[in-house]
Amino acid sequence: MNRLYIRRLTADDLEKITALERRCQPHPWSQELFCRELGNPVARFHVAELDGSIAGYLCCWQIGDELEIHNVATDPDYRRRGIARRLLAEVLADPGVARAFLEVRSGNRGAIALYRALGFRVSDCRRGYYHDGEDALLMDWRRPDPDC
Repeated sequence: MNRLYIRRLTADDLEKITALERRCQPHPWSQELFCRELGNPVARFHVAELDGSIAGYLCCWQIGDELEIHNVATDPDYRRRGIARRLLAEVLADPGVARAFLEVRSGNRGAIALYRALGFRVSDCRRGYYHDGEDALLMDWRRPDPDC
């Protein structure tokens, strides 16, 4: 794999991120929503660049020591290369994060396997959560206690 670079999102990335979102999500976020998130003081946006192209991104909120992961996407042309794993590992490595939460489609087996491999556990299910009626699994992660 070529060099993968993780960095913060900038306003210059908005058009590319919005286009990537449309390729990845059945109900994509709008550029306006991304722009609002960019100005949100608790929002954190990470972009994965590979050979100068945006290969993926992650949007989350950090409130205190808790992280709410809202959106993780990898360009279909770059999937199965560890990009989402690197993005998630980057935010979970922050020593100021003790706990993380996310929702995932119950049928998204690949994402569920990735989250489990990173230490996330299913904590609940929201029936019919998505627009198409699919359930959402609630998953959470806690920083391992070094004393255990």
